[in-house]
Amino acid sequence: MVAESHPANVGASLPFAAIQELVAAADVVIAAGTELSETDVYTTTRLAMSGRLVRLDVDDFKLADQFAAEVVVRGDAAASLEALAGDCRTRKGWRTASGAAAAYRARVEAQFDAPSRARLAAVQALRESVPADGVVFTDMTQLAYLGNYAFPAERPGLWFHPSGYGAL
Repeated sequence: MVAESHPANVGASLPFAAIQELVAAADVVIAAGTELSETDVYTTTRLAMSGRLVRLDVDDFKLADQFAAEVVVRGDAAASLEALAGDCRTRKGWRTASGAAAAYRARVEAQFDAPSRARLAAVQALRESVPADGVVFTDMTQLAYLGNYAFPAERPGLWFHPSGYGAL
């Protein structure tokens, strides 16, 4: 997981067009511990990717599903990402969108209608009310759907939502 405060964090934002466009245009997509399923993008339209795909997962089935990866790594996502980051070096001329996360979030939130903005304010109030290490469990509600994107979490295990299955 990328900490909320990291400059490359765009939140759980795959349902939003601006982020789907970013993914589609990326030279490389690293998908760690994700199904890239319709519940991740809230649509039955397949997520478009024109660049290389790197998959990191403990589940062999996910490593060989509908999204053919150029590179597959079977293992724990956090450990695999740490190892990968340790081997990466920047080179002159590389371009990156990592510093643009705030601009992408602004593009996403500019599309929110009045009810979504009200839910965003409620999620922000919840974050201010819950201790930094407090844990929130949700279920199938509009507030929770927006909270998947907007609830700031600095580490894993602070926001739980039954994406794809539900508990109702």
